[in-house]
Amino acid sequence: MCLYHDVAVEAERLAWLQGEYAALGCGYTDLVHYSVQLNALEPVPPLSDGVRITQTREADPRALAECIRAALSGPALAFFFGASPEEREQFLAGLLASSAGEEPASSILYVQDELVGLLTALNQDDKRNLLIDWMGLRPEWQRRGLGRLLLRHALATATAGGYPSASGSANTANTSSIRLFESLG
Repeated sequence: MCLYHDVAVEAERLAWLQGEYAALGCGYTDLVHYSVQLNALEPVPPLSDGVRITQTREADPRALAECIRAALSGPALAFFFGASPEEREQFLAGLLASSAGEEPASSILYVQDELVGLLTALNQDDKRNLLIDWMGLRPEWQRRGLGRLLLRHALATATAGGYPSASGSANTANTSSIRLFESLG
């Protein structure tokens, strides 16, 4: 189900989202919101050779920061909150300091031992919903199905952890993310 923030997101959730963005020093922009019942998803396909996914908290902090910086460059930059290097570093610091790293569904993706992507998630409503907070891949690894694989892994982890639903948002201009969310139903 697709929810637009100005139509169907209840005021309490909208206030929570605005607070989360403000805590990162960012403004809330036009977003498309998605929600999925986790029992309706297909199983995650096996990982191909050389691809592994682990929990975010297991990452080397320097490698993680470099991966996020790379993901915030190139085409992805237009979808984020600030175009200046200072704003991107502020976002990075907030993301690395957030509690999302402790959520088991927050994941990092390696290909041939190179950290190429990450997904952060937050426990919402006392484990009634997993919020997919942020996801990014290094530009050279995009459009290979790795983002879909990372998202499906996080949703499977959430299902195994007892979450009945998950939700996420995409900037209305980020057609790649919108297609990814919609491809999962």
